[in-house]
Amino acid sequence: MRKRRLAIPRGGGGTVNWVHVEDAASVTVAALERGQPGQAHNIVDDEPVNWRDFTWTLAEAYDTPRPFMVLIKGRCDYLSWSSAQEYMRALRDGRLLYLDGSGHNAYQDEPKRYMAEVRAFLLDRPLPERPYQDTGSPDDYEGPP
Repeated sequence: MRKRRLAIPRGGGGTVNWVHVEDAASVTVAALERGQPGQAHNIVDDEPVNWRDFTWTLAEAYDTPRPFMVLIKGRCDYLSWSSAQEYMRALRDGRLLYLDGSGHNAYQDEPKRYMAEVRAFLLDRPLPERPYQDTGSPDDYEGPP
């Protein structure tokens, strides 16, 4: 967490249910004492939490920075621009990098630029290129909207 490198499943969406160990133990004992053979029991909390909120709360509890993501897109990417914007809304501390000289596969078309960004991210250094800030797609973007 301190290095902001924590995998957040499903881009911060999806939910996880937590249950206190004592509550899980009580339900298990009750199921053993009063349950019927073959019955299934779903033991969860009343309020599911999405992964983004969970990781941000964890970061706050341990006084560490929130994890962030770097999303690298090419000029003619297969993934839609709207999907990139959705990731950025879900992970407000994320960085969107637009490699304008690349085509479908940024990592193949611009390997030095791409790897420089990945390396900087993994080593917790400043990103070599400035993140893309606009809400709309760049003028020269050719991928799906």
